[in-house]
Amino acid sequence: MTSRLWWVLPALSVVLGALLGLVNLDSTDANGWLRVPALLAALILVAQGLLDFENGRRARAMKLPPPQSTLPALNPSVPPVVLNPDDVVVHESRSQSGAVALEQAIQAQQLAAQLVAGTAVRESRGAVVAVLVLAVWLGLATLTYSNAPASLLRLSLLASFLLFASAWSMLQKRSA
Repeated sequence: MTSRLWWVLPALSVVLGALLGLVNLDSTDANGWLRVPALLAALILVAQGLLDFENGRRARAMKLPPPQSTLPALNPSVPPVVLNPDDVVVHESRSQSGAVALEQAIQAQQLAAQLVAGTAVRESRGAVVAVLVLAVWLGLATLTYSNAPASLLRLSLLASFLLFASAWSMLQKRSA
C-alpha cells in the first residue's frame, strides 16, 4: 500500500509550503522579522517536496523502492536510508566477460546517481546548518510576534518544526 502512496509526503510538503507562502504574502500587517523567514521556509518546503516527488518518480520508473522523504517528522517510523552512487554492488558471474561486468557496473552507478537529485545541497553541511538556523529564526519570530494573523503563526510554527526536524536528522546521519 505504501508503494502506491509514495507521493503523499512530497505533496503535503508542497501544499504546506504554498499555503505558508500565500498566507505570508496576504499578511502585510505582520512584522518583517516573521515574514522573511516564513517566505524562505515556504520556498524550501515547496522545493523539497518537488525534489522528493521527482526522486520518487524516478525510483518508480526504475522499479526501485521510493527514497524516503527528507522530512522525517512526517515519516518517523521508517529509519532513514542513505543511497550513495559509490555503493553499487556488482555480482560477478562466471559466464560474463570482464568488459560486460564493467559496463553493467557503470550503468548501475549512473542510475544510482540519476535517482538522487539534489544531493549536493543536502550533503553540504553549510546548507543544512543554514536551514537549521532558519528554522530556529522562524520559530523564535513566530513566538515573538504574536500579533500576526493566527494562520501565519500556525503555519510558520509547523514549518519551523518540520524544517528543524529535517535539518537535524541530516546532521545526525553525518555524525553516525
